[in-house]
Amino acid sequence: YEDDFPAAIGHYNLSGQDTVAAGLALESSLNLAGGALDDADNGNFVMEGSSASQTFNVQAGDTLSFDWQLFTREGAGGLNLGASAGLGLTTASGTQLTKLGDTASLSLLDVGQGWNASSLGTQSITFAQAGSVSLAWAIGDVNDYVSTSLLSIGNVSVTAVPEPGSVALLLAGLSIAGVAARRRSRA
Repeated sequence: YEDDFPAAIGHYNLSGQDTVAAGLALESSLNLAGGALDDADNGNFVMEGSSASQTFNVQAGDTLSFDWQLFTREGAGGLNLGASAGLGLTTASGTQLTKLGDTASLSLLDVGQGWNASSLGTQSITFAQAGSVSLAWAIGDVNDYVSTSLLSIGNVSVTAVPEPGSVALLLAGLSIAGVAARRRSRA
């Protein structure tokens, strides 16, 4: 099926890459075992999807934050098989999968032209140890190959923990300013 249906191929998928089949390709792009995105207990299987990833270094205490929103054409024409969005985070401790949301659990609003969207979500992760991390966002079609779903990511930032020397210097500066203010008030 055309992933961008009813629009022409490439209308929504700006990567120039086709979606990949789940089971091996999609999960392996997230450093996960095949089938890790499935909810087999409830009869839900991710059939295809896509992911985007980035590897970077962090320090212990750094905080990653980002906003996300799920857009889907699921439900158009009465068909609602589902889409699911997730985050794969690989550190020296292993890979952790965090489900951001899916069409079954999110409240979706009609935003026009056959699209439904979740409200804007924010996610934060504070890293316990320094090292290289691989971050991958993924969107997958559940139990179907039809309809387009998009995962929008924005405001991605890593907030560094201040160095201990910087904190000590700031505290010393505040102490000096406080002593000076106290002397002025006595005079």
